[in-house]
Amino acid sequence: MFNSRAKGRRAEREVGKLLQQWWQQVEPGCQFCSTPSSGGWATPELRGHFKVSGDLTTTAQRFPWTVEVKFREGWSLENLERAKPSPVWGWWEQALEQAHEQRAWPMLWLRHSREPWRIMVAVDDPLQACKLLSEVSWLRLQYGPHRVQLGLADEVLRVLPSGW
Repeated sequence: MFNSRAKGRRAEREVGKLLQQWWQQVEPGCQFCSTPSSGGWATPELRGHFKVSGDLTTTAQRFPWTVEVKFREGWSLENLERAKPSPVWGWWEQALEQAHEQRAWPMLWLRHSREPWRIMVAVDDPLQACKLLSEVSWLRLQYGPHRVQLGLADEVLRVLPSGW
């Protein structure tokens, strides 16, 4: 039997490891891991008290994002490009709410099975500050009030997060 929770935990660990390797260039020794009881801290007040929101937590003091991780089927890049309804927009709303709680920027990692990781960030995200916008092939998307950029994680992670 397929266990979606186990799949989600594996995805969180994978993304945490990728972000840790990337961000340690800025803050050596920082750690990234799954948020304890990810999804289990039901109220914003409780999450805010612990300064924990999203699927990953970090010891990095300068990391400006709240990270949501979705390793799911049932969405298509074509629907996103054509501004059609997609479960991705619900995930983006979740990432926005969590980022708002922490006064951070939302970062959504998403992928299908046998597909590469993609990263969704707001158009005015601080990634632009470190010149990632020009070095990554971002796909700009708009759906209702949402203006986002979607890029391949491999491309983002090749760029040194300098200038932070």
